Amino acid sequence: MQTSSADANGEEFADKLITLAKKHWLIEEKKKKPKFNAKVVDQIFQNLNERSFPLNELLTLEQCMYLEKYVFPVLLCPTILSDCASYLWPNFSKSSSDPHVLSIALITTVKAHENLPLWGMRCSMVLLIIDGFTSNVNLFPEYFRRVLAMTSVTSLSFIARRLLLAFVVHAFQSLDVAFVKKELAPLAQIHIWAGLCSEERRNEEFERHPPLRKIWKGSLKRYEAAGIALLTPNANMEMNKQRRSFDSNVRGCTV
Repeated sequence: MQTSSADANGEEFADKLITLAKKHWLIEEKKKKPKFNAKVVDQIFQNLNERSFPLNELLTLEQCMYLEKYVFPVLLCPTILSDCASYLWPNFSKSSSDPHVLSIALITTVKAHENLPLWGMRCSMVLLIIDGFTSNVNLFPEYFRRVLAMTSVTSLSFIARRLLLAFVVHAFQSLDVAFVKKELAPLAQIHIWAGLCSEERRNEEFERHPPLRKIWKGSLKRYEAAGIALLTPNANMEMNKQRRSFDSNVRGCTV
């Protein structure tokens, strides 16, 4: 009985999500699109969080194009031409709420689970454009910084922090996407070794991996040429602090 009750509640909530979608972003072409309402995003996330993010309801949101928009050019079929307004990504800004940030990561993770394109795709054979983050890649640096910062917020639930970590993992698996790679590069370049505890510790790694010593010296020269003392106590302090905090949270979320 409890299982059937849970299923009924799930179907009821899925119906509510579809109703919200039709009201706020799945608008017929001739109708005027309503203004973005941040409270809708917060409400949806809160309800999902209370229900421990059930997959069926997440799939309902994904199928309702919560994150991105699908554009079928008129050459494909005039009768199914649609340009449905996306809700999450185009409305993201520096002032967006934490639930908004988490919602973007959540839907991206669902798309990865379903083997769907994460960042945007163009298929010329059927003239189909799946537009995820590519509609405004200029916002991605700010969003990714928010994600990294939120992994350090211990007041967030374990599920929420694990969700953010999953987004970062998917990003690292997408280094062929230029705007994603640009944000990940500082987390993986050799100059972050300036944050190791001592020169002796670095030398231990160089002994194990001799080619890295040459790369390290080249990195030092480039920073010195730019007038940046990489090995001073205050150099890259914020970057190293953020990286160590992120590394600590990765370990914390994977135990």
